[in-house]
Amino acid sequence: MNITGKIILAFLSFIFGLFAFYQFNDPDPLLWVTIYGAVFLIAFFKLINVYYSQRIVYLLMLLILIYSTVFIPGILEWLTQPNKEEIFGAMYKDKPYIEESREFFGLMIAVLGLIVVLKVKD
Repeated sequence: MNITGKIILAFLSFIFGLFAFYQFNDPDPLLWVTIYGAVFLIAFFKLINVYYSQRIVYLLMLLILIYSTVFIPGILEWLTQPNKEEIFGAMYKDKPYIEESREFFGLMIAVLGLIVVLKVKD
């Protein structure tokens, strides 16, 4: 693997490790630590040349994409709102679409991370 690939995998490992760490204060930490932690492990294993199955990566991507469909109503509601910047602000009990949109985008970031891992040449 060339140096660029190693840098990319090290960056992904670091970022998804941080993502997993910061989910411990989430209302449902087990789910999010597992998702982000899995992406961290896959990127890290590839970085240090530990065998991993691409089938597992594809299966994880599929499971994440299936799970993300739960948040489509929230995304659609957020898209109809005049103030799109709300997604970066505080949570409101009367606006659950904010958290649903954030969770959807978090899942898409995880899928993107897995795609990048697959694209890095061994």
